[in-house]
Amino acid sequence: MKKYMVTEKSETENNGAYPINASSAKQIKSILKASKLPHILLVMSDKDFSDYLREALSSFYQVTLLEEPDKVYSFACQRGPDTIIIDEIVNGTYGNDLCIQIKSNTEMSDTPIVLLLNKNISENYLTYINSGADRLELRTVSIYALQADIQILIKKRIAQQNKIKELLSDTTLANHPEDDIKDDENAQFLRKVEKFLEKNLSTEKYNVDILGLDMGMSRTGFYNKMKEITGKPPANYMLTYKMAKARAYLLEQSYSIGEISTMLGYCDAKYFSKKFKDFYHVSPTRLLKNTLG
Repeated sequence: MKKYMVTEKSETENNGAYPINASSAKQIKSILKASKLPHILLVMSDKDFSDYLREALSSFYQVTLLEEPDKVYSFACQRGPDTIIIDEIVNGTYGNDLCIQIKSNTEMSDTPIVLLLNKNISENYLTYINSGADRLELRTVSIYALQADIQILIKKRIAQQNKIKELLSDTTLANHPEDDIKDDENAQFLRKVEKFLEKNLSTEKYNVDILGLDMGMSRTGFYNKMKEITGKPPANYMLTYKMAKARAYLLEQSYSIGEISTMLGYCDAKYFSKKFKDFYHVSPTRLLKNTLG
């Protein structure tokens, strides 16, 4: 059986299929290292400029160049780059329009975008104020300043994502930690209640009377049982459940306020926003802004 000499130990599984020498092992290490770097998508058609940026940034990031503006949206959604750098004009398409297109997608809206401009004119900046770009920089910006921009944007995005995860994990559906419910029978009872609430979340006229019937209890019996376990009337418990759901949906940033109101069984977004403000003492949009900045 043929054997291969390995001059440098490989960090990947070889299984004897291919010979590994020092050069190929070094390449494998380089590929593995690169795969862990943040991914930067360059959207530009100026070859000299893009070559310069690729060379300058490749030591710190995975860098992909895309010259076709019509493919930016689909590519960004599929690959999920950590930052996108867009030139002011890419093959006849304004970078401003590309920014708006990317930011309009809920899955991509938090992806940082640096929009590069050709001229240092005040009016030029105002033109792009509604583009959604996170940074406006001149094409002549120092490469070190650009690297700093990218690092700041990536760190800010990671911090925001971690904050959302933390807030979502802290959002208990009906604010009753398991440690507060010692009795297994009571815990099973509440799980059954929440199962019905979840099933009928979008049902507009689902109320305490119907929930009590679903639980197989009289109105009085259900009221007393809920008050005994949770310390609050069932109507308050139902509202707390829905508002916790609303808060979680908001923080996910995947749905509009109108969509959330429908998902929670409210007749319209205006009424939902009023109920939300009554509960949290802040409007949905203000809570989102205060929480995520």
